[in-house]
Amino acid sequence: MANVFLKILIRAIRLKYELVYIDESKIQQINSNLHCWRKNNEYLFNDIKDYQKRNLIMVVSPNGLIYYKITSDNTNKDIFMNFFNGLLNKIGEERKKNSIFILDNCKIYISYKMIKYYQENKINILTKVPYFSPFNLIELSFKKLKLKLYKNLYSTIDEAIQDTEKILNSESFKKSLKDQYYETLCEYQNFIKKYDKIYLLNIILN
Repeated sequence: MANVFLKILIRAIRLKYELVYIDESKIQQINSNLHCWRKNNEYLFNDIKDYQKRNLIMVVSPNGLIYYKITSDNTNKDIFMNFFNGLLNKIGEERKKNSIFILDNCKIYISYKMIKYYQENKINILTKVPYFSPFNLIELSFKKLKLKLYKNLYSTIDEAIQDTEKILNSESFKKSLKDQYYETLCEYQNFIKKYDKIYLLNIILN
């Protein structure tokens, strides 16, 4: 599956499609006395009684696109469809045509209702993506965001949300993602060329 994903990714890049990554993460999730977004023995939150959950749905692309929504409920099909509608309104019809939306295998993302939605709106999607970290921009984005948030210790979820939005809306954060992505592509350039040769050879032999 990783090889198939890489093959599609290479072709998309060469055809100048914009790769748009979508995923979600909890800003705060309580499990006994542990908090998520933890680094070693560091915690994002102080001991607090406000154990509200907040879900961050985020979209990133190498071109600096960042679109997100923070919800108080777990993401369901309706929330995700509304989120996707907002994303399409933001990027416009032309950009949508020239984009490939990359999603993992979450049931909500590939439900019958969402597959029908993608088809009706002529949305190019790539699902069942393996955890291939060098090209997984959304995972890189969450990692960078969490590392920045670890620098502070919050007393309330609202404080954490305020800093989260401040980081996501900053030009420096967008630029860091873009630079990281294209540096990775350059590092893998020889590998991509080699992979293409192997792929073409397999076609000839088979």
